[in-house]
Amino acid sequence: MYYQTLLTLEKKYDKKIIEKYDSWLYNIPSRISDRISIAKATNELDIEFSMAKSILEDSVSLDILERRYAIKCPECNHVIKIVSIEDLYNEINDINNCDACEFENLEITDEDIQILYKKKKIESDIIDSNNIKKNLSYTDTDSLRGFFEDKILNPNDIFYRPTEEQKNDMIKLFEKIGQKENNTTALGNQLRDFTEYVLRIVKVFESANVRTETNEIDCLVKNKLRIGIPYFLNELGSLIIVECKNEKSSPGNTYYHKIQGILNIFKSKSGIIVAIKDPTKPALKVANANYLMNGTIIVAINYEELRNVVYENLNFLDLLENKIIMLKTNATTYLGDNKVFEKK
Repeated sequence: MYYQTLLTLEKKYDKKIIEKYDSWLYNIPSRISDRISIAKATNELDIEFSMAKSILEDSVSLDILERRYAIKCPECNHVIKIVSIEDLYNEINDINNCDACEFENLEITDEDIQILYKKKKIESDIIDSNNIKKNLSYTDTDSLRGFFEDKILNPNDIFYRPTEEQKNDMIKLFEKIGQKENNTTALGNQLRDFTEYVLRIVKVFESANVRTETNEIDCLVKNKLRIGIPYFLNELGSLIIVECKNEKSSPGNTYYHKIQGILNIFKSKSGIIVAIKDPTKPALKVANANYLMNGTIIVAINYEELRNVVYENLNFLDLLENKIIMLKTNATTYLGDNKVFEKK
Protein backbone atom coordinates (compact mmCIF):
# COMPACT_ATOMS: atom_id res chain seq x y z
CA MET A 1 0.00 0.00 0.00
CA TYR A 2 1.27 3.45 -0.92
CA TYR A 3 -1.19 5.18 1.40
CA GLN A 4 -1.12 3.21 4.64
CA THR A 5 -3.98 5.21 6.17
CA LEU A 6 -6.34 3.74 3.56
CA LEU A 7 -6.15 0.50 5.54
CA THR A 8 -8.60 2.10 7.98
CA LEU A 9 -11.24 1.96 5.23
CA GLU A 10 -11.19 -1.81 4.76
CA LYS A 11 -14.22 -2.30 7.00
CA LYS A 12 -16.17 0.15 4.88
CA TYR A 13 -15.16 -0.91 1.36
CA ASP A 14 -14.04 -4.12 -0.32
CA LYS A 15 -10.31 -4.71 0.06
CA LYS A 16 -9.81 -5.04 -3.72
CA ILE A 17 -11.41 -1.63 -4.28
CA ILE A 18 -9.11 -0.05 -1.69
CA GLU A 19 -6.03 -1.62 -3.27
CA LYS A 20 -7.07 -0.51 -6.76
CA TYR A 21 -7.83 2.99 -5.51
CA ASP A 22 -4.48 3.16 -3.68
CA SER A 23 -2.54 2.25 -6.85
CA TRP A 24 -4.55 4.57 -9.12
CA LEU A 25 -4.24 7.53 -6.74
CA TYR A 26 -0.49 7.09 -6.32
CA ASN A 27 0.14 6.95 -10.07
CA ILE A 28 -1.82 10.07 -11.00
CA PRO A 29 0.73 12.42 -12.67
CA SER A 30 1.59 15.54 -10.68
CA ARG A 31 0.50 17.83 -13.53
CA ILE A 32 -3.12 16.75 -13.02
CA SER A 33 -2.94 15.91 -9.32
CA ASP A 34 -5.29 18.82 -8.53
CA ARG A 35 -7.95 17.67 -11.02
CA ILE A 36 -9.10 14.41 -9.48
CA SER A 37 -12.83 14.17 -10.15
CA ILE A 38 -15.53 11.89 -8.79
CA ALA A 39 -16.46 10.87 -12.34
CA LYS A 40 -12.86 9.86 -13.07
CA ALA A 41 -12.65 7.81 -9.88
CA THR A 42 -15.97 6.15 -10.78
CA ASN A 43 -14.61 5.05 -14.17
CA GLU A 44 -11.15 4.02 -12.99
CA LEU A 45 -12.40 1.96 -10.05
CA ASP A 46 -15.52 0.66 -11.85
CA ILE A 47 -17.79 1.54 -8.93
CA GLU A 48 -20.92 3.58 -8.34
CA PHE A 49 -20.65 7.38 -8.39
CA SER A 50 -21.84 7.67 -4.79
CA MET A 51 -19.19 5.18 -3.60
CA ALA A 52 -16.43 7.04 -5.45
CA LYS A 53 -17.62 10.27 -3.85
CA SER A 54 -17.56 8.61 -0.44
CA ILE A 55 -14.02 7.23 -0.90
CA LEU A 56 -12.68 10.60 -2.01
CA GLU A 57 -14.36 12.33 0.93
CA ASP A 58 -12.89 9.74 3.31
CA SER A 59 -9.50 10.52 1.79
CA VAL A 60 -10.05 14.19 2.69
CA SER A 61 -10.76 13.10 6.27
CA LEU A 62 -7.55 11.05 6.25
CA ASP A 63 -5.55 14.08 5.04
CA ILE A 64 -4.58 12.38 1.76
CA LEU A 65 -6.62 14.71 -0.45
CA GLU A 66 -7.89 18.27 -0.21
CA ARG A 67 -10.88 19.72 -2.03
CA ARG A 68 -10.46 22.10 -4.94
CA TYR A 69 -13.17 24.13 -6.64
CA ALA A 70 -13.45 24.32 -10.43
CA ILE A 71 -15.34 27.42 -11.55
CA LYS A 72 -17.04 26.55 -14.85
CA CYS A 73 -18.61 28.71 -17.51
CA PRO A 74 -22.41 28.38 -17.26
CA GLU A 75 -22.64 28.69 -21.06
CA CYS A 76 -20.04 26.22 -22.39
CA ASN A 77 -18.99 24.30 -19.24
CA HIS A 78 -15.33 25.26 -19.74
CA VAL A 79 -13.28 25.25 -16.53
CA ILE A 80 -12.22 28.85 -16.10
CA LYS A 81 -10.21 28.46 -12.90
CA ILE A 82 -9.47 25.92 -10.14
CA VAL A 83 -9.09 27.49 -6.69
CA SER A 84 -9.05 26.76 -2.96
CA ILE A 85 -12.03 27.37 -0.70
CA GLU A 86 -10.29 30.46 0.73
CA ASP A 87 -10.15 32.09 -2.72
CA LEU A 88 -13.44 30.79 -4.12
CA TYR A 89 -15.74 33.74 -3.53
CA ASN A 90 -13.20 36.40 -4.51
CA GLU A 91 -12.42 34.57 -7.74
CA ILE A 92 -16.12 34.28 -8.59
CA ASN A 93 -16.41 38.05 -8.22
CA ASP A 94 -13.37 38.63 -10.46
CA ILE A 95 -14.59 36.44 -13.33
CA ASN A 96 -16.53 38.45 -15.91
CA ASN A 97 -16.11 36.45 -19.10
CA CYS A 98 -15.16 33.00 -20.42
CA ASP A 99 -11.92 32.76 -22.41
CA ALA A 100 -13.25 29.75 -24.32
CA CYS A 101 -16.67 30.86 -25.60
CA GLU A 102 -16.02 34.58 -24.90
CA PHE A 103 -19.41 34.94 -23.21
CA GLU A 104 -19.48 38.07 -21.03
CA ASN A 105 -21.24 39.11 -17.80
CA LEU A 106 -21.24 35.58 -16.43
CA GLU A 107 -23.49 34.80 -13.49
CA ILE A 108 -21.81 31.96 -11.58
CA THR A 109 -24.05 29.85 -9.33
CA ASP A 110 -23.26 26.97 -7.01
CA GLU A 111 -24.24 24.57 -9.81
CA ASP A 112 -21.39 25.97 -11.94
CA ILE A 113 -18.75 25.02 -9.37
CA GLN A 114 -17.43 21.46 -9.56
CA ILE A 115 -15.74 19.76 -6.63
CA LEU A 116 -12.33 18.32 -7.49
CA TYR A 117 -9.58 16.86 -5.31
CA LYS A 118 -5.85 17.40 -5.00
CA LYS A 119 -3.27 14.97 -3.63
CA LYS A 120 -1.63 16.26 -0.44
CA LYS A 121 0.93 13.70 0.68
CA ILE A 122 1.71 10.02 0.54
CA GLU A 123 0.59 9.14 4.04
CA SER A 124 -0.29 10.62 7.41
CA ASP A 125 1.79 10.00 10.50
CA ILE A 126 -1.28 9.15 12.57
CA ILE A 127 -4.12 6.86 11.57
CA ASP A 128 -7.32 8.14 13.11
CA SER A 129 -10.29 6.11 11.98
CA ASN A 130 -12.62 8.36 13.99
CA ASN A 131 -12.21 11.05 11.32
CA ILE A 132 -13.86 8.89 8.66
CA LYS A 133 -17.46 9.72 7.86
CA LYS A 134 -19.65 6.68 8.51
CA ASN A 135 -22.77 5.53 6.67
CA LEU A 136 -23.33 8.73 4.71
CA SER A 137 -25.74 8.75 1.79
CA TYR A 138 -24.40 10.88 -1.05
CA THR A 139 -26.31 12.05 -4.11
CA ASP A 140 -24.85 11.59 -7.57
CA THR A 141 -23.54 15.10 -8.05
CA ASP A 142 -20.15 16.80 -7.92
CA SER A 143 -21.44 20.38 -7.92
CA LEU A 144 -21.04 22.72 -4.98
CA ARG A 145 -24.82 22.75 -4.55
CA GLY A 146 -24.82 18.96 -4.28
CA PHE A 147 -22.17 19.11 -1.57
CA PHE A 148 -24.31 21.63 0.30
CA GLU A 149 -27.37 19.40 -0.02
CA ASP A 150 -25.41 16.36 1.18
CA LYS A 151 -24.17 18.47 4.12
CA ILE A 152 -20.56 17.68 3.22
CA LEU A 153 -19.84 21.39 2.95
CA ASN A 154 -21.31 24.30 4.86
CA PRO A 155 -21.86 27.53 2.87
CA ASN A 156 -21.00 29.50 6.01
CA ASP A 157 -17.45 28.11 5.88
CA ILE A 158 -16.94 29.68 2.46
CA PHE A 159 -18.00 33.17 3.47
CA TYR A 160 -16.52 33.28 6.99
CA ARG A 161 -12.94 31.98 7.23
CA PRO A 162 -10.79 34.18 9.49
CA THR A 163 -7.04 34.02 8.95
CA GLU A 164 -4.72 33.59 11.93
CA GLU A 165 -3.96 37.31 11.79
CA GLN A 166 -7.66 38.13 11.85
CA LYS A 167 -8.22 35.76 14.77
CA ASN A 168 -5.48 37.53 16.72
CA ASP A 169 -6.98 40.93 15.92
CA MET A 170 -10.40 39.71 17.06
CA ILE A 171 -8.92 38.64 20.39
CA LYS A 172 -7.31 42.06 20.91
CA LEU A 173 -10.54 43.91 20.11
CA PHE A 174 -12.67 41.54 22.19
CA GLU A 175 -10.44 41.89 25.24
CA LYS A 176 -10.86 45.67 25.11
CA ILE A 177 -14.62 45.38 25.65
CA GLY A 178 -15.45 46.60 29.15
CA GLN A 179 -12.04 48.12 29.85
CA LYS A 180 -11.98 51.50 31.57
CA GLU A 181 -12.13 54.51 29.22
CA ASN A 182 -12.02 58.28 29.62
CA ASN A 183 -15.62 58.78 28.50
CA THR A 184 -18.81 56.88 27.72
CA THR A 185 -18.37 57.36 23.97
CA ALA A 186 -15.03 55.54 23.97
CA LEU A 187 -16.53 52.86 26.20
CA GLY A 188 -19.40 52.33 23.76
CA ASN A 189 -17.05 52.17 20.79
CA GLN A 190 -15.32 49.07 22.17
CA LEU A 191 -18.16 46.71 21.30
CA ARG A 192 -18.86 48.52 18.05
CA ASP A 193 -15.23 48.30 16.89
CA PHE A 194 -15.15 44.57 17.60
CA THR A 195 -18.49 43.97 15.89
CA GLU A 196 -17.54 45.97 12.82
CA TYR A 197 -14.29 44.02 12.49
CA VAL A 198 -16.03 40.64 12.68
CA LEU A 199 -18.61 41.69 10.11
CA ARG A 200 -15.86 42.77 7.72
CA ILE A 201 -14.36 39.28 7.87
CA VAL A 202 -17.54 37.96 6.23
CA LYS A 203 -16.55 37.98 2.55
CA VAL A 204 -19.92 39.22 1.29
CA PHE A 205 -20.23 42.06 3.83
CA GLU A 206 -18.99 45.62 3.86
CA SER A 207 -19.45 47.33 7.22
CA ALA A 208 -19.01 50.87 8.50
CA ASN A 209 -20.22 53.29 11.17
CA VAL A 210 -22.60 55.71 9.45
CA ARG A 211 -24.10 59.06 10.44
CA THR A 212 -27.32 60.25 8.81
CA GLU A 213 -29.36 63.44 9.14
CA THR A 214 -31.62 61.78 11.70
CA ASN A 215 -29.39 59.36 13.64
CA GLU A 216 -26.19 57.34 13.81
CA ILE A 217 -25.98 53.67 12.85
CA ASP A 218 -23.32 51.69 14.69
CA CYS A 219 -22.73 49.41 11.70
CA LEU A 220 -24.42 49.67 8.33
CA VAL A 221 -23.74 46.44 6.47
CA LYS A 222 -23.89 46.06 2.70
CA ASN A 223 -24.72 42.47 1.79
CA LYS A 224 -22.99 41.86 -1.55
CA LEU A 225 -23.74 38.18 -2.05
CA ARG A 226 -23.27 37.46 -5.76
CA ILE A 227 -23.46 33.69 -5.98
CA GLY A 228 -26.80 32.08 -6.68
CA ILE A 229 -27.34 29.59 -3.88
CA PRO A 230 -30.30 28.82 -1.59
CA TYR A 231 -28.69 30.52 1.39
CA PHE A 232 -29.96 32.38 4.45
CA LEU A 233 -27.95 35.53 3.67
CA ASN A 234 -30.23 36.09 0.68
CA GLU A 235 -33.09 36.62 3.13
CA LEU A 236 -31.34 39.52 4.85
CA GLY A 237 -31.50 41.91 1.90
CA SER A 238 -28.83 44.29 0.63
CA LEU A 239 -28.72 46.49 3.77
CA ILE A 240 -28.41 45.17 7.34
CA ILE A 241 -28.68 47.52 10.33
CA VAL A 242 -26.45 46.57 13.28
CA GLU A 243 -26.74 48.27 16.66
CA CYS A 244 -24.38 47.64 19.60
CA LYS A 245 -25.64 47.95 23.20
CA ASN A 246 -22.68 48.09 25.55
CA GLU A 247 -24.76 48.70 28.70
CA LYS A 248 -25.18 45.98 31.32
CA SER A 249 -28.97 46.12 31.02
CA SER A 250 -30.77 43.76 28.66
CA PRO A 251 -32.23 45.07 25.39
CA GLY A 252 -35.97 45.54 26.01
CA ASN A 253 -39.04 45.89 23.84
CA THR A 254 -38.56 49.68 23.61
CA TYR A 255 -35.10 49.10 22.14
CA TYR A 256 -36.54 46.60 19.65
CA HIS A 257 -39.21 49.10 18.59
CA LYS A 258 -36.39 51.60 18.00
CA ILE A 259 -34.56 49.14 15.73
CA GLN A 260 -37.77 48.40 13.85
CA GLY A 261 -38.21 52.13 13.28
CA ILE A 262 -34.70 52.44 11.85
CA LEU A 263 -35.34 49.47 9.55
CA ASN A 264 -38.51 51.15 8.29
CA ILE A 265 -36.64 54.39 7.51
CA PHE A 266 -33.98 52.58 5.48
CA LYS A 267 -36.42 50.06 4.00
CA SER A 268 -34.16 47.35 5.37
CA LYS A 269 -35.35 43.80 5.97
CA SER A 270 -33.01 42.88 8.81
CA GLY A 271 -31.26 44.10 11.92
CA ILE A 272 -28.75 42.64 14.35
CA ILE A 273 -28.44 43.70 17.98
CA VAL A 274 -25.07 43.00 19.60
CA ALA A 275 -25.37 43.34 23.37
CA ILE A 276 -23.71 42.29 26.59
CA LYS A 277 -26.82 40.45 27.78
CA ASP A 278 -29.71 38.53 26.20
CA PRO A 279 -32.83 40.53 25.31
CA THR A 280 -35.86 40.44 27.59
CA LYS A 281 -38.75 38.08 26.89
CA PRO A 282 -41.07 40.97 25.88
CA ALA A 283 -38.42 42.09 23.38
CA LEU A 284 -38.29 38.62 21.82
CA LYS A 285 -42.07 38.66 21.50
CA VAL A 286 -41.83 41.99 19.67
CA ALA A 287 -39.24 40.54 17.29
CA ASN A 288 -41.33 37.46 16.58
CA ALA A 289 -44.48 39.56 16.06
CA ASN A 290 -42.65 41.83 13.59
CA TYR A 291 -41.37 38.80 11.70
CA LEU A 292 -44.85 37.27 11.46
CA MET A 293 -46.47 40.56 10.38
CA ASN A 294 -43.98 41.90 7.84
CA GLY A 295 -41.07 39.45 7.56
CA THR A 296 -38.64 41.73 9.38
CA ILE A 297 -35.67 39.91 10.90
CA ILE A 298 -34.24 41.30 14.15
CA VAL A 299 -31.92 39.02 16.11
CA ALA A 300 -29.66 39.56 19.12
CA ILE A 301 -26.18 38.21 19.83
CA ASN A 302 -24.74 38.43 23.34
CA TYR A 303 -21.27 38.75 24.83
CA GLU A 304 -20.85 35.07 25.70
CA GLU A 305 -21.80 34.04 22.18
CA LEU A 306 -19.20 36.44 20.83
CA ARG A 307 -16.68 34.85 23.20
CA ASN A 308 -17.38 31.50 21.52
CA VAL A 309 -16.74 33.08 18.13
CA VAL A 310 -13.39 34.42 19.33
CA TYR A 311 -12.05 31.59 21.47
CA GLU A 312 -13.98 28.46 20.41
CA ASN A 313 -13.83 29.03 16.64
CA LEU A 314 -17.62 29.17 16.36
CA ASN A 315 -18.46 30.28 12.83
CA PHE A 316 -20.09 33.70 13.15
CA LEU A 317 -22.47 32.93 10.28
CA ASP A 318 -23.51 29.64 11.92
CA LEU A 319 -24.40 31.68 14.98
CA LEU A 320 -26.31 34.26 12.96
CA GLU A 321 -28.16 31.62 10.93
CA ASN A 322 -29.32 29.76 14.03
CA LYS A 323 -30.45 33.00 15.66
CA ILE A 324 -32.65 33.63 12.63
CA ILE A 325 -34.08 30.12 12.88
CA MET A 326 -34.83 30.77 16.55
CA LEU A 327 -36.65 33.98 15.60
CA LYS A 328 -38.75 32.22 12.96
CA THR A 329 -39.71 29.34 15.24
CA ASN A 330 -40.07 31.47 18.39
CA ALA A 331 -37.57 29.11 20.06
CA THR A 332 -36.15 29.96 23.48
CA THR A 333 -33.05 27.72 23.31
CA TYR A 334 -30.15 27.73 20.88
CA LEU A 335 -30.87 25.42 17.94
CA GLY A 336 -27.35 25.00 16.57
CA ASP A 337 -25.33 21.82 16.78
CA ASN A 338 -22.07 23.48 17.81
CA LYS A 339 -20.65 21.82 20.93
CA VAL A 340 -19.68 25.09 22.58
CA PHE A 341 -23.37 25.58 23.36
CA GLU A 342 -23.91 22.20 24.99
CA LYS A 343 -24.63 22.29 28.70
CA LYS A 344 -21.81 20.99 30.84
